[in-house]
Amino acid sequence: MPTPEFNKSSTWRSFSSVKSINVSSAIDSKTVQSAEEAIEGAIAVEEVDVNLYRSLRLWIPAGARGVFGGQVIAQATLSAAKTVPENLKLHSLHSYFINAGDPNLPILYQVERIRDGRSYATRTVQAKQRDRIIFTITCSFHSGDQDQMYFQHPSIPNISTLPRPETLKPEEEKFEEWIKFVSEMVKNKKEKGENTTKEDRLLDLLEVKLEECVLGPVEIRDLGKLEGWEGNMSTGPEGRDKWRRMYWIRSRAPVKNDDATRKSLLAYASDLHLMGTISRALGVSFRTSKPRLTMMVSLDHSMWFHDNDSMDPREWMLYVMEASWADKGRGLAQGQIYDQKGRLLITVAQEGMIRVDSPKKPDSKL
Repeated sequence: MPTPEFNKSSTWRSFSSVKSINVSSAIDSKTVQSAEEAIEGAIAVEEVDVNLYRSLRLWIPAGARGVFGGQVIAQATLSAAKTVPENLKLHSLHSYFINAGDPNLPILYQVERIRDGRSYATRTVQAKQRDRIIFTITCSFHSGDQDQMYFQHPSIPNISTLPRPETLKPEEEKFEEWIKFVSEMVKNKKEKGENTTKEDRLLDLLEVKLEECVLGPVEIRDLGKLEGWEGNMSTGPEGRDKWRRMYWIRSRAPVKNDDATRKSLLAYASDLHLMGTISRALGVSFRTSKPRLTMMVSLDHSMWFHDNDSMDPREWMLYVMEASWADKGRGLAQGQIYDQKGRLLITVAQEGMIRVDSPKKPDSKL
């Protein structure tokens, strides 16, 4: 199957099997009428046969080469959860991205029942398009032993000292400010008769990113730079890029009150911005000159779910992301998701391929 072409705009694709949502083929602000629709469309799958499910909508972000990885994780996880008893809750997942997903075709999720025990169940899911595997995941479910000892590493952010999400700007408001700034820049340049091709392209991208924020199922508030907090340690050029990033996250609307749906949505959210911590630590982006980021894609993604009772996606959660290592064209990022009281809910780890254009070595004359 040919690799999907590089995507210049944000695109949603829905398929004829959607029953509960009235949508057209391309999802935009005219067809997504509510946050509830955005959430349902992002993670929903339908049963095709025993142990076989398929996607209802797929999203390819602006600038991406394939379907958003977090969405594939969420849909595969939900497919696996549909095959286990309700008393067993997802406690871990380990996945690999193999090929880019094509948003123009539904993804088929084939579930294999590996183990069915009294306390644990294991499922492996293969995601396929055109009979080719694009993604694989193993999910483990546990009934949860009661009255057991508890421990949590104490070196977490002191959440009580952090700005509350209500005091921070929504991500979409920041994009609106950038759009206004770049628009003014374009206006001034045109008045001077200067070329604005670069700014016009940036403006187009910002407008697409704004729509992605508005239509996305997850609301994000970036804590940005916090003066005097140790998380501001920098390793990038001139201290511009941080190795640690923190966000408040929550769903844009109430989520179905079942464990599988809640955790599937949080799996979707866990992939947002995580790889970006690595490029920031290296001090590179797709817009820098030299060295310039040329490719950044996820290779694998793992999650451990620690607490079932406090895991409500509608409530604000703190997502702390850290770039741990980068070398040889790969990078490792880790994350922890806490509730507002500082209880650790989820641990995340992701390795990705990250490439920059390297200076060419002069040809040897020997």
